Amino acid sequence: INGQSVYTMNNLVGVVENDHLVRVWGTQSNITALKVAENEVSFQEKHYRTLSENVPVMIYRITPDFKFSYVNKAVKETFNQPPDIFIGKSALEIGLDKKKWEKLQVVGERVFTTGVAENFTFKIPSLSRPGKEYNLLVTLTPEIGESGKVESLIAIANEISPLIKVQEELIYKDQLLSMITDVTNQ
Repeated sequence: INGQSVYTMNNLVGVVENDHLVRVWGTQSNITALKVAENEVSFQEKHYRTLSENVPVMIYRITPDFKFSYVNKAVKETFNQPPDIFIGKSALEIGLDKKKWEKLQVVGERVFTTGVAENFTFKIPSLSRPGKEYNLLVTLTPEIGESGKVESLIAIANEISPLIKVQEELIYKDQLLSMITDVTNQ
């Protein structure tokens, strides 16, 4: 119509008597709006997936029982582990110590209950490099379902170890400067 594609759904029903088709009736519905909406959702999904897989921050989806249902490429690259080590498992099951697991659970339960995002810092050991730790700034964001309740959490984690190192160096240099100033003022 007017150079635009039109999608239709056709239904045809027939009546057979004595092995012969004797009557047929049918309906035809214009489902163009539905098809356009489906295509838009598919387009948006593809763009979201491209973004989430290529952003240089770690993204996890966490279920109400605190299991990972999604991890992006940055998680896999940071921990040098395949995705199946995470999916369907909790952080405790993949090696997080119990005290840190309990901290994560407390914050997560609060976000599930209140529906309000929270930020916190977290230090975790490397799964593949003994002795290495990652300092993370984590944002837990609730995903609200159609029921209006929190169905899962999205965790966005930034590895901030380099920033902490710079902060420690600045504090050290500030202390040195204060000592030099104190000595020269005497």
